[in-house]
Amino acid sequence: MVRRSSRLLSVLIVAAALALSPFPAAPARAASLARTPAEIRDAIDARLAQLWPVVQDKEAKYFAAHGHYWQGLRTHTLLPADGNLALPDVGETTPTDQLDPWPEAIKTIAIEMALVIDVYDGPFGQGYVASAWVMINGRTFVRSAQVGPETWRVEGWHEVTIEQP
Repeated sequence: MVRRSSRLLSVLIVAAALALSPFPAAPARAASLARTPAEIRDAIDARLAQLWPVVQDKEAKYFAAHGHYWQGLRTHTLLPADGNLALPDVGETTPTDQLDPWPEAIKTIAIEMALVIDVYDGPFGQGYVASAWVMINGRTFVRSAQVGPETWRVEGWHEVTIEQP
């Protein structure tokens, strides 16, 4: 009995010492799942690499049929945040002059960013810009890829400030 009591006392002393320690305890398992902004952006880049062929196929077919590129409204009303997946809520909503919605392969899967496709027709020709938007730690980030002559429209990840009216 004395042996068990002394073992219990030892455990309690160690527990008390750890509780009073100036060094933080090891982070909990759930906290270790949190990703850094760079990790979130890298995960989005990997997802974009998977989705980019779907966008390019849509654009090529639309251009062949209509003589100009397809415009895609923002896929999410609220920007996905902190790498969490969210199902696009754009549904069948389209611009008033282009009654063709997002491809099923994009609007029916949960993704960690909002997508927007803008089109242009400049002095050197037509093209389109695909932008990915995400909130990370309350801050808004965007990156863009493009097809067409205006290569200056490509932008890597950068923070943007959205002013509210």
